[in-house]
Amino acid sequence: MLSAFAPAWLLACAITAAPIEHGTQLVYQGTFDADKGDPFVTRKNFELTVLFTEPAEGDATAYWMLRESGRGGWQWPDRFGRVPVDGNGRFRGDGGPALLYQRPEGNSVVPFALPIAPLDQMWKVGAKWEEGRLTYEVQEQGAINGSAAWRVEAHNPYGRVQTFWVDEQSPVVVASTRRVFIGRGEPHELQYELKDRTVLSAEELAQATATLDQLISLRDALAFQPRTLQVDWDKQQLERLREDLPKIPAAGKPVVLAQVLKDAGEDAKAQKNRTSAVDAMKKNAVGQEIGPLKLTDFTGKPLDAELTKDKVVILHFWSYQDAPLEEPYGQIGYLDFLNRRIDDAPITILGVVVNDRLAEGQRASAVQGAKRLRSFMNLGYTIVLDDGALKQLGDPRVADAKLPLFVVIGRDGKVLEYHVGNYEVDRDRGLKQLEDVAKSAANEK
Repeated sequence: MLSAFAPAWLLACAITAAPIEHGTQLVYQGTFDADKGDPFVTRKNFELTVLFTEPAEGDATAYWMLRESGRGGWQWPDRFGRVPVDGNGRFRGDGGPALLYQRPEGNSVVPFALPIAPLDQMWKVGAKWEEGRLTYEVQEQGAINGSAAWRVEAHNPYGRVQTFWVDEQSPVVVASTRRVFIGRGEPHELQYELKDRTVLSAEELAQATATLDQLISLRDALAFQPRTLQVDWDKQQLERLREDLPKIPAAGKPVVLAQVLKDAGEDAKAQKNRTSAVDAMKKNAVGQEIGPLKLTDFTGKPLDAELTKDKVVILHFWSYQDAPLEEPYGQIGYLDFLNRRIDDAPITILGVVVNDRLAEGQRASAVQGAKRLRSFMNLGYTIVLDDGALKQLGDPRVADAKLPLFVVIGRDGKVLEYHVGNYEVDRDRGLKQLEDVAKSAANEK
């Protein structure tokens, strides 16, 4: 069966047979590994499933699904996607897969192209073409893992960056090894091989594409931002998940889809329970008079009462560690912007260091990390250490929620705001909701 991925005349001078049959499912297994260090520690394993459909009109479609293990991994909305493919077998858009790789210094996103070679190139030894800053050359015709294939190398101005093998009978990449530099230029290797190639039946394909299309539509309806490290659904999004997830049919193949649906359901349930617990903590905190806050300066001395006397106090509980420094940095940049906007209003902003090292007897290390972060971000507000204040106000982590926590205390010593997680950012005013609460309280007589 000739695929509509390319016109028939083009096949004679490029790939020697039909490119990819409608309903083809490709399953790859691979690793992402640092050049240095123990592979047991540095290695990430992954499995990529790609499903191809012929176009009803215009572009074809490639669906992809990703499973990761080791060194972190995406939450369910980032583990699948859909990419259009033009008549030359080239992918359009930015919807391809990417690995999430956690390092001690932070997280790295490692995007990679779907494993299909272009159809509009000559396939013979010595053939060359350029794309972007890379030059590709067919090095030899041989075999890999029992398949006849072309070996292709890709070079940039500094040397070889990738070697991959392309099936002689179609544009399917059967194996690939690529050099990747992340962090501060640390070399890593991205490697994968084709482990399974099957053609789904018409019924299996219809079920799979229906499931994937509905998942993608739901993800779009939730206004999900791709490659989000921490997914926190609001009440409206949780209600949408509760209503729509049960309506999505489970496909028998690809089997990875069943896990995505299971993870989505478990995530929605867990977040609903967490939201209810946090709401209860907020209800318990707001309106309560807290009394002296259990905070210290970097030397361990109790917080100077003059800093908060007769003022509205904004507390920002977060790790305040310089490494790993992860987006969106606990919104400390926007908090510093607010600090510069409050002018002479009776408002004090305190960044509160909540760091495991404080409890582990590594106070000096925690303090140095906070100081480095303050210097790096050029923060103008005061940073102090938690000495029990978070427990006073209600630690959201006991409900499996994550910091930051913003707390606003009025001039009368009562809690006005208890907000877990990041605020929605206003284009002009930054943390507008927080600013409005604080300034309104500051203006009260």
